[in-house]
Amino acid sequence: MLNELNICGIDPQSYLLLKKGSKPAIRVGLVKSWIEDAKKSAHKLGIKIVIKEFKQIYGQNLKDPKINAYYSLDEKLCRKALQTEEEGDREKFGQLLGYPECCVDNFIKNLPSEYTLISLQNVKTKPSFYCNNLFVFDSKLRDFDIPIYYKNLEMFDNHDVRNLFLVRHIPCSFDCEHSIRIGKMTLKLLKDNFPDLAKNIVNVLKRPVLYWNYFEWVILKGHREDDIIKYDGIIDYESLIKKDIKNMIAGGNNIRIKDEKIMVFNNKEKIGEIPRKNNIPVCIDFQ
Repeated sequence: MLNELNICGIDPQSYLLLKKGSKPAIRVGLVKSWIEDAKKSAHKLGIKIVIKEFKQIYGQNLKDPKINAYYSLDEKLCRKALQTEEEGDREKFGQLLGYPECCVDNFIKNLPSEYTLISLQNVKTKPSFYCNNLFVFDSKLRDFDIPIYYKNLEMFDNHDVRNLFLVRHIPCSFDCEHSIRIGKMTLKLLKDNFPDLAKNIVNVLKRPVLYWNYFEWVILKGHREDDIIKYDGIIDYESLIKKDIKNMIAGGNNIRIKDEKIMVFNNKEKIGEIPRKNNIPVCIDFQ
């Protein structure tokens, strides 16, 4: 099954939600050379597929044509998803992808924006690991980020990291009840069908993160206590964080967060500082 899903460009989470009936449709980007294989694999998986090449989307002319594939259990829903995207109706399209209404509204209201920071600012309780979507880039990219993304596509599209999420959409907050409900459902489906992937996802997502932007972050093996993070190493998934900063953090075991800087210690020995500007980097303590 995983091989067919990879050929179709579908992540296991979306497929399981689709089969359960909790996700009406899926949309992914495809390269032209994979189209015929994707059609065959979709047939094996028992799902329908409709493909469209876009030269313009959401009112923007594309430098290079983009091929989108729409999957569903019902071909009518594939075509409906395609139609709503052709019409640029983000609200209806989000509904067809099974995203919570509050999250779709938040996305549209803040378009374009730094959604991770907005999701953090909107938290009323504590950031939930069910809502941790740091590894999902699809909808978050802004125009000036796209060249960086494509330059590093091989890294960001690595099979080891691209399925590390429980919600694929951008949550309106990292404690959104509707998103948490989807995340819990997704995790149960993964445990029943892909237990090793489920275990790996929780191990990575349920961690404090030092976050600069979409492409720069460090995941810490530890926990936060007020303005101190105690940890015993980092989870070394590649980001574009500068090597000297990553190595500094990896060499410590506790971090103290101040308004103007972050201080890195190994026990009581200070080994370096990271300046902060506008509270960046920020610590997101996913629990």
